[in-house]
Amino acid sequence: MSPDAAPPAASPPQTFVVPLDGSDFASRAVPVAAELTRRFDADLVLMSAPPTLSCDGDALLPGWLQELADTTDAARVETVVAEANEPVDELVALLSTHPDPVVVMTTHGRGVLGSAALGGVAQQIVHAVTVPLVMVGRACASSRSWAGPVLVCHDGSTAADAALAPAVTWADALGLPLALVHVFHPLDVATAEAPTEAVQGAIDALGPGTVTHVVRNYRPADAIQELAHRLGASLVVMSTHGRTGFARIALGSVAMDVVRNSECPVLVVRPATLEG
Repeated sequence: MSPDAAPPAASPPQTFVVPLDGSDFASRAVPVAAELTRRFDADLVLMSAPPTLSCDGDALLPGWLQELADTTDAARVETVVAEANEPVDELVALLSTHPDPVVVMTTHGRGVLGSAALGGVAQQIVHAVTVPLVMVGRACASSRSWAGPVLVCHDGSTAADAALAPAVTWADALGLPLALVHVFHPLDVATAEAPTEAVQGAIDALGPGTVTHVVRNYRPADAIQELAHRLGASLVVMSTHGRTGFARIALGSVAMDVVRNSECPVLVVRPATLEG
């Protein structure tokens, strides 16, 4: 992004969709999503795996799904039960029928709408959906204070610019300050001599008051996690693709490590050039 350019405005989310599989871990995404619905005055949709059938062959709403819907304190809650054993396709179809959706999901699950270490179906969801995802990792507390900054990861690539507009929109809605982190390799002499040059356009796009952190580290994910911990970040925002391994197809090694081990939710945004 050139220093004079600004990212297009991002629409605030109107629907938060949580894919669930009945596991306790997957349900940890629900309080995070419910809090976000309050902050954005949005709808909450809880989607479960295919239903259990009664002795008459009728689909039954899972008791745990109804309990989650009854106990969440979101203002507007909808429950959806997948009708077939193609949960990813049904999730994509569901997203197309709701305005400005965001998927909120954990990185682990029991196996139908989730899997260990963000593999299997969970990884398929990351591949399949083009809407933003809020990822709740194993180290993330389901009850958040939402007091720290929104931390935006940027590696200097055009693809990483996809995170900028959503970060501004979310920080504004959450009433939080913005911070930007750029991690560079210790052998990158050019960045060492001009630390903010590669991300100056991103700094300008995020606006006045953004605090920039340029970190020299061999391990980008570790550097991001350590900084997020030190700042008490409420949310980490990053693109699914970038120059130095933020992701390749779906989520790559750095992004997976950040998502899996982050103490706060991670908003993952797919660049528009990769959609379709």
